[in-house]
Amino acid sequence: MSDFVKNNKGIIIFLSALAVFVLVVYLFTRNDNSVTSKLEDNSMINTEINQLVRINVSEEEIARKYLSSFVNLVVYHPENAFELIDAETLSARFPDYNSFLKYRESLINDSFVRSAVRKYAYTYQGNKKTMIVIDDDNNQFAFRENGIMDYTVVIMDYSGGE
Repeated sequence: MSDFVKNNKGIIIFLSALAVFVLVVYLFTRNDNSVTSKLEDNSMINTEINQLVRINVSEEEIARKYLSSFVNLVVYHPENAFELIDAETLSARFPDYNSFLKYRESLINDSFVRSAVRKYAYTYQGNKKTMIVIDDDNNQFAFRENGIMDYTVVIMDYSGGE
């Protein structure tokens, strides 16, 4: 047998190298079912991502959110608060930005900055909802809703008087 190995040494090395090459190619190109099944199993886990989650928000929470958002804008970003004011209120009470700034000066005090909802109510005008909010200083604001957190503000009355 050793004569056979000596005489066919080149062929044996070639066939051995070919077998190793085929084995390496097979290992890298085969479809490993265990890896695939793990991926499929992980994709089947219910992670509740992108699922509709119902959140019940009370009218009181909405009133607090509207009031706190508007107070924040009045105090820190008056130009944005001015843009939220309803067109009718602007034409009737604030013909220009400076008149709004005067109103703002009379409105801002410690209790306004920490304002809390004292009373609130929803009214309906056609298909539009309006939330009327009265704060601790008896300032009255109406938030006319166009959509979720999309509203205009009607300044109905405020404790400073005009």
